[in-house]
Amino acid sequence: MRNNSMKSFAIIIILASALWINAYADVLNDIKESGRAFKDFSATAVVMYADKNELKKLSKGAAQTYDFKEAKVLYKYPDKLKMTGKVGLVGVEFIKNGDLQIIRVPALKISRKDDFDDEPQRRQTPLDIGVISDAMWRDYDISFEGEKTIDGVKQYVLHLKRKTVNRTQRIWIDAETMRLAKREKYDAQGRLKDRFIYKDSKKIDGIWVPQRIEAYTPNGKLAGITEYRNIRINTGISDSEFR
Repeated sequence: MRNNSMKSFAIIIILASALWINAYADVLNDIKESGRAFKDFSATAVVMYADKNELKKLSKGAAQTYDFKEAKVLYKYPDKLKMTGKVGLVGVEFIKNGDLQIIRVPALKISRKDDFDDEPQRRQTPLDIGVISDAMWRDYDISFEGEKTIDGVKQYVLHLKRKTVNRTQRIWIDAETMRLAKREKYDAQGRLKDRFIYKDSKKIDGIWVPQRIEAYTPNGKLAGITEYRNIRINTGISDSEFR
């Protein structure tokens, strides 16, 4: 009798595990499909709040974006970013195109190019502008960690690991809308470096985009707030913008 009970229990565990695997596979597929239509993004990014001392505690890439008080932002799938604006009184153009980074300061006749092909974690992804897309599956190994209810909203929690380097992220996705709600970035030692909260999201041409991004330090201090204005999606931005 005891052996039969043990066998029955083992069968139940196996069936439950199979159902769990199928359920989370369906969730991941739904998330992937929700962002498949994303091609490009443009907006004006306005810094609403910046604490210089707290920004120093963020990763370098996250803190750099706050050098611009206001900037025109272009993003093209899968890994092209351009920010144009003033840093202080000087006009600056900042471009990332795959592994290539370009900084131009025309007034000072500065034009610098750097290649980071040995640091793939520095490539841009749509997550950096708060957008879910199927590029995640190109760049990361993704695992489903479970569900959380935060402020009455069910959210899916995913663990992302860069395919070619030891860098991880954790993201929270609204289970109803599939919008990005929260993201955490970790260094090679697994230490939390950046936390972002995405707010006031709206659906534009089928893609959920946040209108407000709050950046927090590892110890939970608010470091900066950026708002997106004049958001446009899938307008056919030319590759020439990123050269």
